[in-house]
Parts: sequence; C-alpha cells; structure tokens
Amino acid sequence: MDNPYYPPGSEYAAPKRTSIGKWILWGCGGALLLFLSLGLACFVLIKGAMKVGDAQLGPACSEYLAMVGKKDLSGAYKLMGEAGKAEISEARHNAIIGGITEKLGPIKSMKVESVETGVDRTGSWGKITYDTEFQNGPGTIHVELRKESGHFKVVGIQYQSPLLAEAINKALAKPD
Repeated sequence: MDNPYYPPGSEYAAPKRTSIGKWILWGCGGALLLFLSLGLACFVLIKGAMKVGDAQLGPACSEYLAMVGKKDLSGAYKLMGEAGKAEISEARHNAIIGGITEKLGPIKSMKVESVETGVDRTGSWGKITYDTEFQNGPGTIHVELRKESGHFKVVGIQYQSPLLAEAINKALAKPD
C-alpha cells in the first residue's frame, strides 16, 4: 500500500505501524491492576480500622451489655458516662432497657458491623454497631461512646429489631 505522505521512490522510509490495540490492552490492564490494588488497600485499611476501633470501644460495650444480660440494669447505668447520665435518669434507663430486653430476650450472638471514631470540641467519641441475634429474633445494637478519664464510656444505646417495631406499632394502634 502506498503511503500518501511519502511518494513512491522517496528516500524516506515509511514509518512502521504499531498495533494501537496492543497499547490499549496494556493500558486497560494497567488501569485494572491499579483499581484492584487500590480496592484491596482500602479493604485492608477498613478492616484494620474496624479491629482497632473494636479494641478501643468493645470493652466498654461488652461490660455494659454483660450487665444488661445479667438484668443488672442499675449496674449497667453506673457504667455509663456522664454525658449519657445527663440525658436519661436511672429509673427511665432501667424501664426502657428492661422493656426492650424483655421483648427481645438475651443476646445469643453479636458481630461488629461498623465502627466510627473521631474527635470533636468535647473530646474523643466512638460509635459501634453490632448485628445481633437475640433469643427472640434478629436486631441491631448501636452504641455511642465518649472518652472520659482515659476510657470510653457508653453514653447512648439504640436497639433496632422488627420485634420492637411490631410492638410499637401495636401500642400506637390501640384506641385510647
């Protein structure tokens, strides 16, 4: 095939043609390798952060939930941080947590779902969420913590479960 840029018999040789498809394939392969490497690095960092967060926050959660499991609600309340005690009285805490645990039953198993930590103008905080299997069905426990005197303390707890939603809906549906 004649080259339109160099007439036949020209002293300049026609440039070699390279396969552009080969370069595209190498480029796509390199980009894929880069994205896979970044994804793996993110996965490892997130898993590592969750382990560190659980190691920092988990003991306070475990101690609080163990007291609740033993039905020592006053003991659980005493483990709470000052910010939590400022939000709820012991009597109200015991009534709410007692009612929830009565409906859900004891915890059969828990698995860390997510961990968040940070620092704000009042100090270090953490949030840990557990996928939980209660005796009477599945649920989720969200625990909020604050660092006080060098240790994390529970300042808030939220239970979520279809059983609780059903109980609340029944209570709201009752005519006065």
